[in-house]
Amino acid sequence: MKSNKAKIKLIIFLLLLLLAASGVAAKLYLDHQKMLNAKTVYFLAADNPSAIVYDEELNEHSFPRGMAVKANNRYLDDEKIYRMTFIGEEVYYTKAETLKEDQSLTVLEDTIYIRNTTVLYEDEESSKIKGMVPKGGEFAVNGHNFIDANGIVDRYKITTDEGEGYVLGKYALLNKEEVVDTIPEVHLDRNYDYGGGIASTIEFPVIEKVEFSDNPILRDARTIYLNADSLSSLDAYIDLALASNVNAFVIDIRDSHIITYASDVMYQYSPSSYEHGWYDMDEMKAFVKKVNDAGIYTIGRITTFKDTYYAQD
Repeated sequence: MKSNKAKIKLIIFLLLLLLAASGVAAKLYLDHQKMLNAKTVYFLAADNPSAIVYDEELNEHSFPRGMAVKANNRYLDDEKIYRMTFIGEEVYYTKAETLKEDQSLTVLEDTIYIRNTTVLYEDEESSKIKGMVPKGGEFAVNGHNFIDANGIVDRYKITTDEGEGYVLGKYALLNKEEVVDTIPEVHLDRNYDYGGGIASTIEFPVIEKVEFSDNPILRDARTIYLNADSLSSLDAYIDLALASNVNAFVIDIRDSHIITYASDVMYQYSPSSYEHGWYDMDEMKAFVKKVNDAGIYTIGRITTFKDTYYAQD
């Protein structure tokens, strides 16, 4: 009898021990699953503006580098190469080098090539010039200021013979083979050199112009040029345009010391320019509206490198 009681107690003890072990195992399993499913915020990294991620069939998809994503600790493969990543509601997979905890580490290119001779700025945001950087120059990337929503670097930090500085990302190329001549064909036969150099040596980088759906760029412009004084006879010029094949007006915004209208930008950066404006903002808006209402395209003209009042200020 005593023997049976002892056996029963032993069985109960073993059952309790098994239940306890099962509970521990279950907790460990749940903790492990929780760890696998835990999502951490990362940023997509790449050596160009687009970072590559993959779907379950390992088809490539691109997203702007610097984009915030979430990733857990699950992988598509046993080798743990493709990590489960969440972009919005969609599930993708990324390689380890594509995920960075710090957004400042998402620019992976280590070398850039200068597309056209350009300015070397002193710091990452101001317009203070430190020197010039030659076309075709090869430079190691020491850093950058920021990347935009499309993954494009605003300014690269480099070191030249003139010291450390920054160049605009739009003048940097990632492949040396992309450095090509961009001299417009129309300049090749021009040899005028009135003290300012030969036009055939001037390069113009090809930069895509921004298109606006509500104001497409006029591709075939036949224009009349109007300065600040001409705007006082705007109706006459509109009549002339409508009676001819003119379809656009080039209107002065600023021509050295002639300020057509006082803009808020001038008020902030060049008070003297603002004070010398011929018209105020509302008057200028009315001029532009009248021209546009007549079906005539408006083009603003702003001189560069000659700004009397800005220089004085």
